[in-house]
Amino acid sequence: MGFGILFNYLIYILIWVLDPLPDRLFFDFINVGNIIKPKDMLRISNIELAIAPHEVTIYLSVSFISFLSLLQISVCIWFICKGTLLYPNYVYTILIAGVMEGILAGFTTCLPFLI
Repeated sequence: MGFGILFNYLIYILIWVLDPLPDRLFFDFINVGNIIKPKDMLRISNIELAIAPHEVTIYLSVSFISFLSLLQISVCIWFICKGTLLYPNYVYTILIAGVMEGILAGFTTCLPFLI
């Protein structure tokens, strides 16, 4: 895994595999009441279109949550595969929380920053 991350092969595979999953539902929840204009919402949800510093900060915060969810899922899977669980309910709870965070923040949001 270290060589895959170091030479970007694993990251490209993760982008390819995780791309069909629902992505960035957090931005849909922000725009539930249609309070934010669609042009401004597009600038918040795409870092290339961001103009103001707070738009970049919002996108980077969502990207950090995405990275934490991928990290939680990978560590929980490692603990489950290792088989030495002292508190299995805690590990499964963290795994489910990581999946929910990944769906809200998007699994592939943080991956372009790792390349």
